[in-house]
Amino acid sequence: MRFRFKIALAMVLLITAAYGAGGTLLISRSFRDSLEREKAAAVNSFCSAVIAIQLVNDVDYQQSFSNISQALKSLQSESGWVYVSLTRDGVPIFENGMETLEMSGMAAEGENATVFRTEDGHYIRINGSLYANGRMVNLSIVSEISGIYETRAAQQTTYRRIFVVLFAVCGVISWCIAFWLTRPLSKMSSVSRRIARGDFSARIGISSNDEVGRLASDFSYMAERLDESMTAMKSELERQERFVGSFAHELKTPMTSIIGYADLIRTQALDEAETMEAANYIFSEGKRLESLSLKLLDILVVKNKGPELSQVNVDSLISSVAAHLRPIYRGMGVRLQHRCEPGTWKMDADLIKSLVVNLLDNARKAMENGGNIYIVSDWPDGNCRIRILDNGRGMPEDVIAHITEAFYREDKSRSRAQGGVGLGLTLCREIADVHNGTISFDSRIGNGTCVTVLFRKEEAR
Repeated sequence: MRFRFKIALAMVLLITAAYGAGGTLLISRSFRDSLEREKAAAVNSFCSAVIAIQLVNDVDYQQSFSNISQALKSLQSESGWVYVSLTRDGVPIFENGMETLEMSGMAAEGENATVFRTEDGHYIRINGSLYANGRMVNLSIVSEISGIYETRAAQQTTYRRIFVVLFAVCGVISWCIAFWLTRPLSKMSSVSRRIARGDFSARIGISSNDEVGRLASDFSYMAERLDESMTAMKSELERQERFVGSFAHELKTPMTSIIGYADLIRTQALDEAETMEAANYIFSEGKRLESLSLKLLDILVVKNKGPELSQVNVDSLISSVAAHLRPIYRGMGVRLQHRCEPGTWKMDADLIKSLVVNLLDNARKAMENGGNIYIVSDWPDGNCRIRILDNGRGMPEDVIAHITEAFYREDKSRSRAQGGVGLGLTLCREIADVHNGTISFDSRIGNGTCVTVLFRKEEAR
């Protein structure tokens, strides 16, 4: 059973139960009051008859019961009794009215009011004893009270009709109210089904300040967060798929070369020069596989193992890296310079060295025939900033959006020829992330690139 049906049924049952109980009690109370009034009237009539008998008896004590009987007959016509009897020792002295009336069970003395029913209607009988002419006599008076029963029956009939109409009207009104109350829930159910089918943009257009409105607002907020999470999961899944594809491709090329040259050495008789050339190919491709595995290991370690932070002189660290790489880069026609403002920052020195080295290596590969690379560290607004600038070939904007993805290369053939594996900038991004820093790129085609690593003061640990 749907919830709105339950609400409507509960409302109808509550209203009808309340109306039924109230109407029944009202009719019952009205009937009891009417019956008590009839009983009181019958008792008063009986007392009047007793007083009349005693008056007649006091007037002529020696007379027979004829005068008493005459007085009772007169009172019966005035009071509307349907039956009256006067007996002495069980023998009727006077009796007039309902001849089939059963007179058994009368009280011997005192007043006794009894309500009974016959085929003709409902009656009330007053029975009592008194003295007349020095003898104990029994007086019984019966009055008809069918009117109050007929009134009750008419009230019950009217009540049942009103009850049926009220039940129908309340049913319709309750259904409308239940539909209005549960409509937001139906909307939420519909939206949840759309979300289950993959439509994460579905929202609930409900604005109210009650509990249902707050539930709808919370549901919409949940849907937004779910939409954002699913979008992030899709993006992450796409990146993982690209990673797996790129990883398989990166393995395929060197493995093919290694297997091919190894098979050439194994199956053919080569002279010394050819053997050395094949061995060099096998060695270079093996080194590239080694570099690939080490880079992947570094990324996994950075992701899964927190850095060991300590206060580090940033200028000393960069000067040390520049001094180590400057002779190597000079041999490649690259001039490496640095300018650092003194200062310390809480960081993992080994990871920051790896970050700087990878950024410098990426800048070196962007130069065709040598050039200049600058390392600058300063402290804008109390933040630690490291910038690496080169005058290489630069990158277009669409490349910058993907430059930190694993195995991504702007020029795949050139990077592979230079020994790159496409993981250097990915490692740099991970290192910046574990230090709560950011890495950004500003580049123009033909004008070089500026890479900025920023560790903000409020994020320093």
